[in-house]
Amino acid sequence: MYSQGLIFRERIIGDGFEVKGLGTCTDAVIRIPPTTPEGEPVTSIGQCAFYNRTHITSVEIPEGVNRIEVYGFMRCTSLTSVTLPESLEQMYHSVFCQCTSLVSIRFPRGLEFVGKQGFYECTSLTEVIIPEGMAGLGDEVFKKCEKLETIHIPDSLQYMGSRVFENCPRLSILCDLYHRPQNWDEDWNPDDRPVIWKD
Repeated sequence: MYSQGLIFRERIIGDGFEVKGLGTCTDAVIRIPPTTPEGEPVTSIGQCAFYNRTHITSVEIPEGVNRIEVYGFMRCTSLTSVTLPESLEQMYHSVFCQCTSLVSIRFPRGLEFVGKQGFYECTSLTEVIIPEGMAGLGDEVFKKCEKLETIHIPDSLQYMGSRVFENCPRLSILCDLYHRPQNWDEDWNPDDRPVIWKD
């Protein structure tokens, strides 16, 4: 059953409607519906829609949603799991920043870019799955992810911002690339965490 009481509004840019906020919904497990109560398609999670909602433990985002705006789930400190749809294309600035209970994340194949500080200070995060086809990671996306141990970077990832893996003391990086691409920031791995490049 989908969560009831969420607030929706028509998107200013793009088609469909976005989730604006919790409204009267008190669920700890948020199941976002694919349409509004009026039958309009839900295509976006709005800016600050679930910001600092510390009671939320799980989120399921339906197919059809193609973007999550800035601070969408920032500081949801009890959030442990997130289901992202294959339709998702863009995640903007600080979407899951300081979600300190989040353990793992699997990016869908349609996702092109994760914005700056997308998972900054997700201190419980241990596993990240980046699919082939993803194009870029913004600045400090995984900074201070202290428990992150391994990340596999596909050869499609041609843009990397600065300090993406700063203060990730356990991390080893596997790359399906022969060397650092031109569009990777020189300071992408400031702590010189071990990198295994393709032979």
